[in-house]
Amino acid sequence: MRIIRFVTALLLLGTLAGCGITNPSDLTMEPPFTGSISPGETSASGLSLPTANFSTGKTGEFIVTVTSVSPDSGASIGVQYGQESAGLCGIDAQVTSGQGATAFDFQLPKGDDYCVQVYDAGFLPRTETFSIAISHP
Repeated sequence: MRIIRFVTALLLLGTLAGCGITNPSDLTMEPPFTGSISPGETSASGLSLPTANFSTGKTGEFIVTVTSVSPDSGASIGVQYGQESAGLCGIDAQVTSGQGATAFDFQLPKGDDYCVQVYDAGFLPRTETFSIAISHP
């Protein structure tokens, strides 16, 4: 049993090292990104979307997790990220995600100013509140 735990720990460390992270505590955890989103609030709607901005001086693992959606915990929301410039959030990637799901988990290509936005992916019957965890190098 000890051998299995040891091998599992080694595999986990190898996986994290392969992602460029040798210690998860090396990541910066942003304050929770919370807000609300209503039906029809999309990138194309011209409405101001809930936005979290952050800066990093390094490349490394970038993780965005939807920690809660309410009142409908099963609702799907849109999450997008990009580089922030002149107060605007350029869109590099978009996904539909839900409570408890990791929306993004990949390597940021460079240190820069970034943003994460939430939008209606076309599935919201009513206004939903959300909380999102963002960690980066």
